[in-house]
Amino acid sequence: MADPIAVNINAGKVQGLDFNLFGTSRSVRSWAIRKFRYHNQVVLSMTTDATVTTFDDFQELRRWELSAYSGSFPLKIFLGDHRLKFLFEFQVPKGTILHDLRINITNFLKLTHCFSGKSEVRLQICTLHADTEDKGFAVIKLQELRRRCLPTLTMIILEQSEWMKRECPELWIDGEGTFISATYPAQAGRPQQTLSNADQVFSANLISRLNCLINRNRDTVPSGPLYYEPYPILYLSNYSTFLEFCYFLLTSG
Repeated sequence: MADPIAVNINAGKVQGLDFNLFGTSRSVRSWAIRKFRYHNQVVLSMTTDATVTTFDDFQELRRWELSAYSGSFPLKIFLGDHRLKFLFEFQVPKGTILHDLRINITNFLKLTHCFSGKSEVRLQICTLHADTEDKGFAVIKLQELRRRCLPTLTMIILEQSEWMKRECPELWIDGEGTFISATYPAQAGRPQQTLSNADQVFSANLISRLNCLINRNRDTVPSGPLYYEPYPILYLSNYSTFLEFCYFLLTSG
């Protein structure tokens, strides 16, 4: 397999891709694109210099997904394919460790709903000092990241069913991919509200209870597939309530 194709979402740059591929005839281009995913690995990278970040609510990732030719090649050929990986890079001061980082991943989980749970998410520290570069990193599968958030959210709405139709809270993890808390940010007249940071366990019993809750409230969740090619996020972005988001996490591949 060739070296990974690196797509810098923030800078809008692509490395490792032969653009001559897209200057050929339609028939040759169609043939090449079908072969493309089986011989290439794609890394989508996002960079920040903050230790607490939302990555601007992943708006750059959203724009990339909605582009007709995402990163100069069609996104839809990688839907459900684990060869597409994610890199969160933190250019932060020396001495910062992964546990110090905080990332709000609510929109990231929405935007990646249709991607394979086997896709890797790499969280990496890059500290520059004295002409040297120190890196600490953690790698977690996308499906595991989803599973780490679902139990706590499920317990909240099982215990407080009136919250089912509230807007989904911010979901915070640290640089090791550990779920930290579900939080509503401070607003005018309302202080920040942390709903739970309990270490809930992903279990068959918990998921069974969530399924029962979904079945009792079928009018509030989608009845069919959660994505429609070629642009699933146009459909997904409308779903933001507590129960709908739990349904996202439960049905993600």
